[in-house]
Amino acid sequence: EFFHTVVLTGRIKGKPPVSAMLIANPERGKTSIVLEKQCEAILPLTDVTGKGLQFLCQMSPKTSHFIIADMGVVMAHSHVAREYFFSILLPMLEEGIRAAATPAGFSQTPNGRRAIVGCITTPQARDNRKWWMQRGIARRMVPFHFEYPMALILKIKAEIDKDRTAEFSNAEVLKIPEVSLSVEVKEAETKEIRRISDLRAIKLEQLGISLLKNYRLLAKAHAILRTWKNPIVTQDDINFLKRIDPYVDWKDPAIL
Repeated sequence: EFFHTVVLTGRIKGKPPVSAMLIANPERGKTSIVLEKQCEAILPLTDVTGKGLQFLCQMSPKTSHFIIADMGVVMAHSHVAREYFFSILLPMLEEGIRAAATPAGFSQTPNGRRAIVGCITTPQARDNRKWWMQRGIARRMVPFHFEYPMALILKIKAEIDKDRTAEFSNAEVLKIPEVSLSVEVKEAETKEIRRISDLRAIKLEQLGISLLKNYRLLAKAHAILRTWKNPIVTQDDINFLKRIDPYVDWKDPAIL
């Protein structure tokens, strides 16, 4: 539900799509979640560079989210390649990549604003958190940090004992609107989103400006997930924010 809602932020009129990071230890199904369904709004990637981001923004105009199934691969690049990747990523997430002049020539990127959904392990997230915060990456993304309860682990092992596997089909399509939609947020829901966001910002040691924007967009996108016809944020969408809020943390996971 969280992943689908993040993708639908790319269909909110006049607003940048929300980026997210799925954080969990190995064997928790992060990759399966982001590859479970496909649509024109998402483009799964095994690896990508800064130049690659520029190229994809030019060649994939209908894509709102690039899926990086293992951020550890990107972080394993050379220091120079990694720094360049993040130097391109930052403007792409906010104001958008517009034009670039290099020795290879001049290129323009119409609508160069995109988002990413990355997957990374808990130790990698903790190790890189300070580095990401210093560069402004952390505040541009919503982390979703989770762990399995022991009961679920035992249930999964019981299924393995029966030679059953957790299979998924990436041929399934995530249905999204063809055009961008406007979503109304009334005063009562605005105040509640603000309250939830401010409390989480304190725990994240952030001012909370970017987080408030992202929480509002997630509430709006969840309204679209419920209905495309005259979507409006209701208590159902506030309850969604309350459900995901405990997982929004770079250091410590919450139990599913």
